[in-house]
Amino acid sequence: MAAAPLFAPEEIEFIETVGLHFDAIGLPRIAGRIFGLLVVSPRPLLLNEIAQALGISRASVSINTRMFISNGSMEVRAVPGDRRQYYAMREDVFVSRLPFLRQMFRRLGEVFRQAELAVEAGETLRSSGQGGLGAAESTDAWEGALRSADAPGLRVQRGLVFLGFVEAQLEEMETRFRSMQRERS
Repeated sequence: MAAAPLFAPEEIEFIETVGLHFDAIGLPRIAGRIFGLLVVSPRPLLLNEIAQALGISRASVSINTRMFISNGSMEVRAVPGDRRQYYAMREDVFVSRLPFLRQMFRRLGEVFRQAELAVEAGETLRSSGQGGLGAAESTDAWEGALRSADAPGLRVQRGLVFLGFVEAQLEEMETRFRSMQRERS
């Protein structure tokens, strides 16, 4: 007797759609397919089962599941008496992403604070007449054509303001969402 299929055609279509969505936003399509698979899976899956269900290599599954585990989207589960590792989406997979996203924006903000110092050094070098740009490429040749948006310091400052704003909004979103969850429980 053949085993019943684990996934319906509609679930397979969803899995592929998530893969295409990941691809459209610049993430690996395989990662999206694994994500979609574990969202609709009725139980945690073995690495081999994920590879077989998606027709991909165990190495691809391993690489992508490690990424999901490290960013808090997925967890490893154990079955008593079974030494194998099973993979599942975290129950709070979506809200658990918020601290990860905040950390990502915070770290990018730290990089942009380094950019402030770099831009300052560049402006000092250029104002001394010893800038690294060739004569034909100097900013003097652009005089009158430059806009305020071309000033690197302004771009960096706007980036810092944006990154700080997004980080604060993500923190507020997480607080509000968790409060809403508590009220519904």
